Amino acid sequence: MKRIIRNRCIYVLFLLFLIGCATTAAVQRGSVSQIKLQDGVFSDEYRKGSVKTVVEVEIKNNKIFSVTILNHRTMRGRKAEAVIPDRIVQSQSTDVDIVSGATYSSLAIMNAAQRAIDKSTETTNYK
Repeated sequence: MKRIIRNRCIYVLFLLFLIGCATTAAVQRGSVSQIKLQDGVFSDEYRKGSVKTVVEVEIKNNKIFSVTILNHRTMRGRKAEAVIPDRIVQSQSTDVDIVSGATYSSLAIMNAAQRAIDKSTETTNYK
C-alpha cells in the first residue's frame, strides 16, 4: 500500500514538473519608440512556466504611461512586481533587466506588457 502511494506521488510530481516546463510562444520585446501607439488602456496575459501574469498598460501621447499588474500567480517572484513595471515605463521598452531570483515573473510581466502594447499599435509592421 505504501509503495502504491509513493508511486502515485512520484507520478503527480512528474506531471507537475512537465506542466511547469511547458513553453509558450515567444514574444518579441523591445523599444516602442518607433511604433505608433494608440492612446488607451490595454491588457493581456502571459504564462512562463508555472507563473501567470495579467497586466494593464496605459498609453498616452505615444508613450507607455503606466503598467499595472492585475493578477500575478507565482511562488517566489513577488519582488518583480514592484520593479519591472517601473523599468518598463522609465525605459519605454519591455526589454528590461530581469530581477534576480524572479526570472519567470520578470519575463511574464515583460511579455504580458508587450502583448498589451501590441494591441495598441495602429499597424503590425515593425520598423
